[in-house]
Amino acid sequence: GNEDLVVPGAGGDATNDSAADDDGADSKPTGETLPRETLRVMVACHSLAAASIGRGGGSGGGVRRTGGGGRGAGGPSDGIVGDPLEKAVLKACDWTVLGGSVVAPAASLAILPSSTKPTGGGPPIKIHHRFAFASKLKRMTVLASDLPGPGAPKEGGPAIWALTKGAPETVKGLLDPKTVPPNYDAVFRRHMSMGQRVLALAHRQLGGAGGRSAREIKEEATSGMWGRAEVERDLTFAG
Repeated sequence: GNEDLVVPGAGGDATNDSAADDDGADSKPTGETLPRETLRVMVACHSLAAASIGRGGGSGGGVRRTGGGGRGAGGPSDGIVGDPLEKAVLKACDWTVLGGSVVAPAASLAILPSSTKPTGGGPPIKIHHRFAFASKLKRMTVLASDLPGPGAPKEGGPAIWALTKGAPETVKGLLDPKTVPPNYDAVFRRHMSMGQRVLALAHRQLGGAGGRSAREIKEEATSGMWGRAEVERDLTFAG
């Protein structure tokens, strides 16, 4: 089931492949053990959406669930529509989708049952734009940023990230070569030979953190000034 989702090699180093060699639970990454850079791609680079908007208050960017709440259905992915694998990844990290294109740790929602053990934390993430998955390109990318909180920059807003996932052989051509592990090809080919679906994760900081605002970067990235090709380059391998 979704609870048994394992992400071998996740964490920015393809040499971290022990999960493929045994079935020990200690090798299973969680939202708590994954680096923030890897977690950010896993929970924000997707096409998931909340099933409905609650009648109480619109999107607003606030941290509250907007669908499926109140029924006691159980998992942090309740009230989410989209690809089952993307939902499984989100659930494995203990994050959920809110209104206003925001994802957040499930533990931040008071309506979760007290028996639910949170594993992933950190600030919620706002998705500003999606470059949708295309079968020809074999990848998708989103522009996202951590929502402001204590310690956030007072000027320019939070850092804006390009978050990419896709077929390993495709993503490799978009990576900064210095970040590609020496056994990159061997690891993903091994998992493919075992019949597993393999996705490579990558990211790049585009601006913010005292620089241009999210709106400015989004406008540049989705217009003739940049375009998708400019966003999806010199990426850092994340898992």
